[in-house]
Amino acid sequence: MSYANESARIGAQPWQWVEFEVERCGLTYGLSPCAAQLLSGVVEDKCFNSWATCQDRDNFDSSEFWIRFCEPVERLPMNFPFATDGLRFFLPFLARVSHDPVRLDPGKSLGVRAALTFTLQDAPHHDIGIDKYVDDRSYDPMQQGLMIAKLRARFPHFIGRRVRWYQGYLTDNPTLEDFQMREFILETFAGPNSRGQFTVSARDPLKLTSEDRAQAPRRSTGVLAFDIADTGDPGTVEVSTTDTTQYPGAGGYIFINGEGFTYSVASVTGDETVTLYGVTRELPTGYLTDQQSHSAGDRVQLGLYLDGRFVDVLRELLIDYAPNFRAEWIPFPEWEADHDTWLGTSSIRRLIAEPEGVDKIIDEMIEQTMTWGVWWDEYARVVRYRSLHPADIGDVIPELNDDQHLLAGSVNVEAEPKRHINEIQILYGQIDPTGRRDARENYARGFVQVDADSQSAMEEGQRRVLQVFSRWHPPANDRAVQQWARRVINTMATVPIRVDFSLTKRDAGTFGIAQFTDLMTQYLVDVFGLPRTVRLQIMRATINGDEVEYQSREDFFKTRFGRIAPDLSGIEYTNASDEQLERYIFLADADGLMSDGTLGKQLL
Repeated sequence: MSYANESARIGAQPWQWVEFEVERCGLTYGLSPCAAQLLSGVVEDKCFNSWATCQDRDNFDSSEFWIRFCEPVERLPMNFPFATDGLRFFLPFLARVSHDPVRLDPGKSLGVRAALTFTLQDAPHHDIGIDKYVDDRSYDPMQQGLMIAKLRARFPHFIGRRVRWYQGYLTDNPTLEDFQMREFILETFAGPNSRGQFTVSARDPLKLTSEDRAQAPRRSTGVLAFDIADTGDPGTVEVSTTDTTQYPGAGGYIFINGEGFTYSVASVTGDETVTLYGVTRELPTGYLTDQQSHSAGDRVQLGLYLDGRFVDVLRELLIDYAPNFRAEWIPFPEWEADHDTWLGTSSIRRLIAEPEGVDKIIDEMIEQTMTWGVWWDEYARVVRYRSLHPADIGDVIPELNDDQHLLAGSVNVEAEPKRHINEIQILYGQIDPTGRRDARENYARGFVQVDADSQSAMEEGQRRVLQVFSRWHPPANDRAVQQWARRVINTMATVPIRVDFSLTKRDAGTFGIAQFTDLMTQYLVDVFGLPRTVRLQIMRATINGDEVEYQSREDFFKTRFGRIAPDLSGIEYTNASDEQLERYIFLADADGLMSDGTLGKQLL
């Protein structure tokens, strides 16, 4: 059997469970290499193979161990073929589960993280499978305390641990194929309340980028050991610090009282001293800070210079600065394919002088680049990236309509005038990386893109301005900034509409976030009152029982587009194949028309 087969079977019994990991020691108490000893001679003093109860932390052998809670059912599966190490049976303590999927904010930010909340009902338990030394204890676990309360006392370090939620159907011999698994990061473990219940909340792994737990660069603790004059290059700078590892040996950037410096080599020269060599007042091209003197004791903050494609910078931020973020969550070849197809070799850069929340940094990157979205795919358990682009040539776009697909009464159409933009003003080429983001004088370049038709009295009759202070584009990024501005105006110069609708789970299939659909509904009509087809892009998908509720927004890439062709020697518009005509750019006449009178394409 499988999840797909069971979901289509009439009478299938839905069932779910959750599991969360704890860091459990794989050693046995008192057996080498564990050096713990029962000095008191009391067996209760043995550990519970947890860090909190460990008596020999130097030899703690950490490994993941999963505790599993399921909905209580009459036919509780026994000997279930779990894929990971942990409790070999289910604990029927799961009272209820609620879920709120990711809420994207396309082109603006990471949006709102997906959330999972579940309630556990505490009860006595025999400790078998959890306490390795249960047979050695002098007490009866069933008569002493409740299971979940004891579990939390033994494993109190839960924040940031993984949580997995399995939804599927109960069969005679269930396997993992009968369930869909989603992964989250544990946030809170509250309780017990007066009914003996615990409430556990979790978020999707992009929560690990939150400002309260992930900053880039990290806060430096070093201070100047000696004064620095306000003229010339220091050459050598000694830094006093309790952490001599925080200044990279291969060089980098430091900031002292708002002035930036470059150093070429760092070396530990004392128990609490790092010496920086080759220190100059020169920064990457285009950056400049005020030159001044500095005194011993002034803080020396390590800076962070990010330079590369959006996907390169995003990966660096997630892996290097979001604690416990796993490389397996990043499908980088997929990211690269999207970026290289639609954005080519375009790159961004920024010199960051003080620690900032990683989520805030990524939000700013999304807004200032041609990025549609970055989000957690719950089912694939990876972070998705998508640039701002239309459906590709050759893509098969699902067609939906009232009669065959949409659930009755589920369609809701809403205009979004707050997202309407017909003029974008971009300041870029930041000068002083320590200056205010919104200081106009701190940018070397500017560009304005206007949709004159939208601003005319015959259309909107007003300016709808988006002003952007772009710290991610250097002066050399003129072309990229102009391309970004054109795509923003292309997609936002008309008041967008949001369309909500629902499908059955059978019709929905794998249809989800970022995908396009051509929707024909009586709620969207043409000038004759007939249903018209509107291309939409999915922003949110919520499973509600046997239905899937969608939020989508109209796609406004209305112009024909094409790509620059590879070397097609001897191929011209008049002798190109139909496939070449559809995919590639050919030069149009001055009036924008091709030689046969058809409308030319736009280079995105």
